Amino acid sequence: MIKNYFKIAWRSLRKHKGFTLINVPGLSLGFGCSILIFLFVQYHLEFDNFHKNADRIYRFNTEEHRDIVDYEAAVPPGFANAFKQDYDYAEIVAKSADRDNWLITIEYGSEKKQLKADIAFTEADFFKIFNYPLVNGTNDAPILEPNTALITQSLAKRMFGDENPLNQDFVLENNRTIRITGVLQDIPKTSLTQAQMFISFETLKGYDDFLASEGWGGINSSLHCYALMRPNQDIGLIEEQLKSYVQKFRPNSKNVHHYKVQPLSEIHFDERYSGGIDPKTLGFFL
Repeated sequence: MIKNYFKIAWRSLRKHKGFTLINVPGLSLGFGCSILIFLFVQYHLEFDNFHKNADRIYRFNTEEHRDIVDYEAAVPPGFANAFKQDYDYAEIVAKSADRDNWLITIEYGSEKKQLKADIAFTEADFFKIFNYPLVNGTNDAPILEPNTALITQSLAKRMFGDENPLNQDFVLENNRTIRITGVLQDIPKTSLTQAQMFISFETLKGYDDFLASEGWGGINSSLHCYALMRPNQDIGLIEEQLKSYVQKFRPNSKNVHHYKVQPLSEIHFDERYSGGIDPKTLGFFL
């Protein structure tokens, strides 16, 4: 019976060739476009939803009020430790400073191998907030010590080929020697963080005095602060409490800060803070 249906359909298509030439390619194009749009929407909706406690992860942002309002996905260097000391809203707070395209030098006797990678200087607690699993190394605070780093599997391959990267040394930006203490699974493309290397935050002192300080004099867009909040926190109340930091740490500044607490689920969709896509655009494709 089904075979007969196919025969009838085939004869009909051959008989009405003009109809076929218009409708079959159109139908195929429609299916193809629908699949592409579905994959596009799915990609954006999956951002950072793989973390164990994604619903309790937040980033601290800053609205800088001057003649205009600037939106920074960053806070002053002293913010993280001040928040940890002054409030008990979060279980864990950690800083991370991104640096793109930094030079890595590996020496093999008299030979040198050089390549570039995106890196992040991170506090060890960063890996208690986000789930970026180790595939090789120790899970016990692997980047607590200065001048130590974790690298992704792909970067390990680029740096050392099939050789074991653990406890290998390299020179970062022709400045200091860093030792590898662990290898991470490759970071998913749907992750806020796209660093290929994570270096102990203490090491940052050798590269940027301001970012490594506890200062409040300004903001660098590369310095981010994240928190794993305790369950059922009132974010509006926390932002209200943070207003006191303006008078406490920046009383004479004409650049007035408003510190905001943003859920991880909103970061990719907030273009004010360099998010990946506007929700209205995603809604249009849906």
